[in-house]
Amino acid sequence: MAERLPAHRGGVPVAAAPVRGLPNFMRHLEPERLVKRHGEAISRMATRWINADYLVHEIRRSQRDREDFRRDLTTCPSVGDLAAVSEDIGSALALTPDRQATQAALAVMFDSRVRGPQNPEIYLEALVYDLVDEGFPPAVVVGACQTLRRESKFTPEIAEVIAACRAKLASYRAVANLAGRLSDTRSRVEEALQAADDAAALETDRRSAALPIDLNADPGDGGW
Repeated sequence: MAERLPAHRGGVPVAAAPVRGLPNFMRHLEPERLVKRHGEAISRMATRWINADYLVHEIRRSQRDREDFRRDLTTCPSVGDLAAVSEDIGSALALTPDRQATQAALAVMFDSRVRGPQNPEIYLEALVYDLVDEGFPPAVVVGACQTLRRESKFTPEIAEVIAACRAKLASYRAVANLAGRLSDTRSRVEEALQAADDAAALETDRRSAALPIDLNADPGDGGW
């Protein structure tokens, strides 16, 4: 904890953030955006579509089930979206802790409060040290601080910030893992539906070709 935070206004520490406006956290907030946009649908569909082999069997077995699966596909994120969720969140979680990003996220959370801790310098310095020491990547810290800033009425204890980061990390990991698995499952469902449609079309053609020709039927004006 030897490294001290930058200070202003009588020694109160803040991160090296712009004087006007908030730091640009867009890159680090990408996992949060993806989870908010797709997380609920991913969790719901991953719960419904657990066993891909069973789903393929049901698609082959029943026309009614095929219609149900087509309806489900309209509410399930696309394969491209699922891949983006899995890859982008995975890449964000693979980053090493960033002291500067951690300082900036904590400074925004702290400076947006009406009341602060009794010793803000020690509070922020200890928080930066603990979050970096815990190994939280920037996306987790920024996402957790945003949630605390919006939902917590009082300056959170250090233990609460660490708990929020752990919860955010677990949430991101869960959604990324489910998205990766669901992407494969959706691909198999789409392939099985297409195969079932192709088989049904071939069967229709086969039956049409096998219909007997009535030689006694009136050929009409067109003749035979």
